Amino acid sequence: MKLPIQAAYRLKWYDSGKVAELTNSPSLGSEGSVSYSLTGNGSWLRAKDDERYDVIAAFGTNTSIYTVVFASANVDETLGVLWGQVLERNRTLTSLNLESNTLQTESITAIANALKGTPALKELRLANQHKKFAQAVEASLAEAMEANHRIIKLAVDLKSTQAKDRIARVLDRNQQEAREAKKNGGEVPFGPPTSTDAIPTKGGGGEGGAAAGPDLDHGAVLAKARGPVKKRARKKRPSLTATEAE
Repeated sequence: MKLPIQAAYRLKWYDSGKVAELTNSPSLGSEGSVSYSLTGNGSWLRAKDDERYDVIAAFGTNTSIYTVVFASANVDETLGVLWGQVLERNRTLTSLNLESNTLQTESITAIANALKGTPALKELRLANQHKKFAQAVEASLAEAMEANHRIIKLAVDLKSTQAKDRIARVLDRNQQEAREAKKNGGEVPFGPPTSTDAIPTKGGGGEGGAAAGPDLDHGAVLAKARGPVKKRARKKRPSLTATEAE
């Protein structure tokens, strides 16, 4: 049974070590039932670069989470390029929100290249980046979208009128194809992974680290990021004298 989006599981980054055990749970329902949001997560914002990298790398082989929100989550060029690598491998994720970060030319290009392989994505949000990317990338993104028949929603700030028009025509085409596929009881197919190599983590030890997987222990990563929990000392209330009690 498909869960409504309001009742979706909302896993924070340090909870996703539970994803492996949730994958086959009948209570999860079908597509869209598991979401993962880091917007406003203080622990993520305090995490080290390597820890953030490893968390995103784990999505390369993740088969449990369909919706990911990394809006305003300090996603820079390095992490943006990494998301491109994830999209080359992941064939489960249907919605990705990377709005209000600092993606630039290299990361937008990496994501565009991944879109050519038609991952499972239906919605991609890249708007409101705090840094600019080259206008030539807009043409590359439009070209990638023309090869993609799955995405029906794309949010991105473009200057080129030509790129805007090309992408608008693609979205119209994809939406029509999606409606026709739904009438026939199916959906627009996605392509096979364009890369099957595991993305190496940075915190796994050894050269290049260990291969990331869906059962990455994010709880351990969080504990390392925030350090030991300090217990707040309780103040003792002063006892009343007999005179004060009266």
